[in-house]
Amino acid sequence: MGMSHYFHCCTNGLKRDNLFLSDREFVSGMNRIGLCLLACENEGRKIFVIAFCLLNNHVHFILHGTEDDCREFMEKYKRFTTIWIRNHRNEHFSEKIEIGLWQILDGEKLRRKIIYVLRNALEAGSSVTPQGYRWCSAPLMFSDFAQLTSLFKKASEISFKRLKQMFNTNIAIPSNWLVSSEGLIWPGSYTQIAIASKQFKSPKDFMYMINQSAVDKEGYLEEMEDFISVPDEDVSFRAREIALKLFDKAYISKCTLDERISIAKILKDEFKSNHKQLARVVRMDLDHLKKLV
Repeated sequence: MGMSHYFHCCTNGLKRDNLFLSDREFVSGMNRIGLCLLACENEGRKIFVIAFCLLNNHVHFILHGTEDDCREFMEKYKRFTTIWIRNHRNEHFSEKIEIGLWQILDGEKLRRKIIYVLRNALEAGSSVTPQGYRWCSAPLMFSDFAQLTSLFKKASEISFKRLKQMFNTNIAIPSNWLVSSEGLIWPGSYTQIAIASKQFKSPKDFMYMINQSAVDKEGYLEEMEDFISVPDEDVSFRAREIALKLFDKAYISKCTLDERISIAKILKDEFKSNHKQLARVVRMDLDHLKKLV
């Protein structure tokens, strides 16, 4: 079993399709966070949702767990979302949803990643502040929830049949989770607000960071590095063509190091492939390739 770590997880930004088109779809998307978490727990996976942000064409999460478990959570979210769209819309996806995970190595990095995720809607052009954006966990941070008693009921106060109708699932909703009459699971039921808040010295510290105009550019760059527009299969086919034409070798494995570097340079120019993809295709060490290409 792997070690548990914090991970920044997200999907690629779709260019033609959308994950969410209306408030109803965002509500369903919010609920899927809790349902995916419960589905993972039923499989013996221990995952904590620390922070999240849902946007029209992609999603962001800060998760805590093993890499395998966090990836399974993301796969479930992707799969459940695709199923929901297939069952409730007339059109289907024309694009492929990709998933990226990056381990967060220290406490300061975690603080910055939480802010990066919670500011994501604002950076995407939202007309409201992160705390005013309904489809993320920013409103949960350092907030007073006393008013919720009149807006939500405990799941234990709602019949199993009614819960099943609301969420179209046989997964048992924990009795202490809060549910609105419109069928929204209160995100504080499944989000580890205390863990997220603990990363900041005080509400003032959080407000200072959330209101900074400087976005975590490193987070954006790491996403772009992992999400590629041309599949490995297509790039590999072209790599073999180049190897045969230039070096009379039918397989990349038969090429020398210098020949692989030459192939990688051509692929980078033709496909704009990132270093990770080039390293996979020409079978080179990533760090070594970055220094040469």
